[in-house]
Amino acid sequence: MDTYQFAAIAFYAVIALLSADRIRGYGRKQLASLLFFVILGAVVFVGESIPLYGIVELEIGILVFSCVLGSSIPSQRLLYLMAGTAYIAVNMFSYTNFLLQSVLFGMIGSVIYKESARTANVEKNKEEKRDILHFLVGVLLIAIFFAFRESVASMILMLLVVFMTYVVVLSETFKRNAFSRFVYSFERRGSILGHGAIWLAIGSMLVASFLSGPFVIAALIAIFIGDPIATFVGLRLGGPRLPYNRKKTVSGTAAYLCSTLALSYPFIGYYSVPLSLIAAAAEGLDVKMDDNFTVALILVIVILIARHTGIGY
Repeated sequence: MDTYQFAAIAFYAVIALLSADRIRGYGRKQLASLLFFVILGAVVFVGESIPLYGIVELEIGILVFSCVLGSSIPSQRLLYLMAGTAYIAVNMFSYTNFLLQSVLFGMIGSVIYKESARTANVEKNKEEKRDILHFLVGVLLIAIFFAFRESVASMILMLLVVFMTYVVVLSETFKRNAFSRFVYSFERRGSILGHGAIWLAIGSMLVASFLSGPFVIAALIAIFIGDPIATFVGLRLGGPRLPYNRKKTVSGTAAYLCSTLALSYPFIGYYSVPLSLIAAAAEGLDVKMDDNFTVALILVIVILIARHTGIGY
């Protein structure tokens, strides 16, 4: 065993102990959720023929990033996030796409059992402010995946997710400063800080981890462009509500469908028609999970089924 391997094992032992200390305080739902995604991660990594040592490395990533969002104490979350950052730095050039999946499984495993916290109040001016930020982040991500090869784009996405998590955790930890007040100004009243942003990050990582080629960009268009346009049009025009979700308007859903169809067509051609229809229907569902995640999950499942059955690309 060389010096690097010894140092890596010692580092993994430390962050595994940190994770174990936090996981001991998990409730049954948290433990069940984490166990599910640890097993899912193992199945995915074994299926990709990753050696045993690499699988252990990636499973440790799932544990540490579960602790980042699993803790309710901001100072603890900051500690685990710093450990997670060090973990990414060590493995960044070893398992780029699999590392993204490791971060994804860890984050989703710690938050999927949670409710969306409290019932949030919708304020028109604040929603439009949030939607502008949502839209601009989407344009940036789409440009990144268009300009760079997928492995590099996935790495950039992972670093952006970590940066966003730092912003949320630091704003929670140090609340009495101008930066924290600015971050809180984007959040809905009665909602947990960063709740929507975290689900948006999880949705984008899900798409980047399991899709490839132009379908990554098409799915990102649905999540980042169609969604804010739907909210903007729905708030501005109003009108009849969807029969299966009284919180959503027909005008907003139509705007979602049309914008996603028009913008994804140059990338995936006629496949943009079913993709847009499925995304618009998924966005309008009345489910407890955040629609940024719901749309991403349904699109990934449908596209993967289409690909493996020979229907799609």
